[in-house]
Amino acid sequence: MVDAGSNSSVNLRSGPGTTYSIVGTVADGATVSIVCTSRGSTVEGVWGPTDLWNKLTTNNWISDGFVDTGSNEPVAPAC
Repeated sequence: MVDAGSNSSVNLRSGPGTTYSIVGTVADGATVSIVCTSRGSTVEGVWGPTDLWNKLTTNNWISDGFVDTGSNEPVAPAC
């Protein structure tokens, strides 16, 4: 589930990092499906800094810092 903190949404990116273009947003509380994970640029997420990024079934990327997976480690195979 997406946890946007004090925001209403989280940016989706075209790749695993903030240097990639924003291709959309996902609402706070939304459920997302993770296909694989990769390391990218570090983001200050809800639970602190992380460089872990999740590729979604939509082919977009979201920082793991805003997804409540129950773990600070990857929950899907490496991309």
